[in-house]
Amino acid sequence: MLACFWDDLTLTSSGNSKVAYKITGVSPNRILTVEWNKVQRYPDFSGNGAASFQVIIRENPLGGTNASLISYNYFNEGTFSSAITASIGILGTCPGDFYSLNNSGVSPIASQT
Repeated sequence: MLACFWDDLTLTSSGNSKVAYKITGVSPNRILTVEWNKVQRYPDFSGNGAASFQVIIRENPLGGTNASLISYNYFNEGTFSSAITASIGILGTCPGDFYSLNNSGVSPIASQT
């Protein structure tokens, strides 16, 4: 499981609020990008604004770029409250195979607890 913003989300009433995906490249160097554009927490009774973020999964992480296999990208919409929190992490299939980040800042600390 990939948890880039593990919380209940909904599309906003804005016309450009959406969830979309795109596959680029050719095998064995394809890249899947899933984007949440201007989504908000559900239910959002306090008007905390919208957030936009992506999950990028690379078929071949070493395909000449030395990039990570999985990347999470977050965009500052300027309207999303900094008080909003959600889990960020990756869950594997084996016991104890869970990693989470302690915050969404520039230098978060990864943990297995």
